[in-house]
Amino acid sequence: MNEINEINQIDKINQTTNVAATTDVFTTFLSKVLLFFIGLGSSILIARILGPSGKGTYTLLILIPSLVVSIGSLGVSEATVYFLSKKKYTPQEVLGSNLFLSILLGSSYFIIGYILKRLDLLPWKDVPEGLLTLSLVILPVWIFRIYIDGIFRGTKRIKYYNFLLVFHPILLFGFFTLFVWILKLGIPGAILSFVLAMTINAALGLHLAANIEKTGISLSFEFLRKAAVFGVKGHLGNMAHKFNLRLDQLLIGYWLGATPLGFYSLAVSLSELIWYIPDSIGVVLLPKLASTSNTSSAKITGKIFRNTIFATTFLSLILLFFGKPLISTLYGERFLLSFTPMCLLLPGVIFMSFSKVLSKYFTGIGQPLVNSYASFLTLVFTVLFCFLLIPKYGINGAALASSLAYAIHALWEIFYFLKISGYRFDTLFIFKQSDFDNLASLLKRIK
Repeated sequence: MNEINEINQIDKINQTTNVAATTDVFTTFLSKVLLFFIGLGSSILIARILGPSGKGTYTLLILIPSLVVSIGSLGVSEATVYFLSKKKYTPQEVLGSNLFLSILLGSSYFIIGYILKRLDLLPWKDVPEGLLTLSLVILPVWIFRIYIDGIFRGTKRIKYYNFLLVFHPILLFGFFTLFVWILKLGIPGAILSFVLAMTINAALGLHLAANIEKTGISLSFEFLRKAAVFGVKGHLGNMAHKFNLRLDQLLIGYWLGATPLGFYSLAVSLSELIWYIPDSIGVVLLPKLASTSNTSSAKITGKIFRNTIFATTFLSLILLFFGKPLISTLYGERFLLSFTPMCLLLPGVIFMSFSKVLSKYFTGIGQPLVNSYASFLTLVFTVLFCFLLIPKYGINGAALASSLAYAIHALWEIFYFLKISGYRFDTLFIFKQSDFDNLASLLKRIK
């Protein structure tokens, strides 16, 4: 009798999830599609005006603070989603605590970065000190912007999350047009555009979050302590994961210079378009998994995993067949050197799409250390493959190294998902009639 009740409970959860979650995922995906087209305009503007070398320099100047933010945010955003979903703290306590922490951490990282650059201790000697300082100014704001996303996801205010997601590239494109195209300020104009867009976006996010229950903000040191403990468990893996994704670009910038990095950064941007699907799913998936039983979480994750296989493979084939004319038309023939590394990245990007879905499952059931183990294991192979392949094969070697590392990461997470959830390998990968029904329902929704 208990088994029947459990099955009925799972069916009810799945029905609710298929309606509400599909709507949230669909709207988030549409937001990311809009984000893509706006971002595409900015990317074309930067590439055509600054050229491969200028694009490479801009990429490196944004990549450095991006890595600092990813490493230095301590995983508090994911902890925010978890604790708000469990309703253990109020949004006001979380908001005030996150604001305090982002200012404290961001200011500290800025001071450290500035001192290291002044002492000439950073490996990228060609990066102008003034431009790097300008890009590091944004650290407190950028960290807080990430924390804001966690609040909106944890309180299921997905419409706020999507609004800020789209509003940032709109601002960025507007500032690019003004400072880079009209005023012709070059790379400094591009960095200034990024700083202004991020600041305005974060300020709007603060306003929206402070009015969730219209009671202002407060500070909870208990939340900060528990969020840090929870966040660090998975964040150690997030740090390794971020290096898995971006170590290739750092090494290209150091070994090969700005121009090859300009070509490679475009290849990365195009191949990672595939991640719009699992990223859209992940925004909604984590808070739902955190608020359901482990058995239900596994069943939901398995269904989403199979749909991700179909969608990411389909998009990869489109990029494979139409990537070259797309690059030539939008970015110019001088960027066609980006096509081969893009193709080499695609298999790994598909594998990493699987990891993006499964990682939310492990975090949602309170086992983020599984993601950490996977990321650290993969980082070892990423470093090994990069050092073996980049010096000999350049940007194509970097793409191959990343693709192999992504595959290893996915296989680790698949193994542990099967072990923890009790799923069989064939059950996870073989499509069911219900999966096709979900796809058909989604297509009807699009029409």
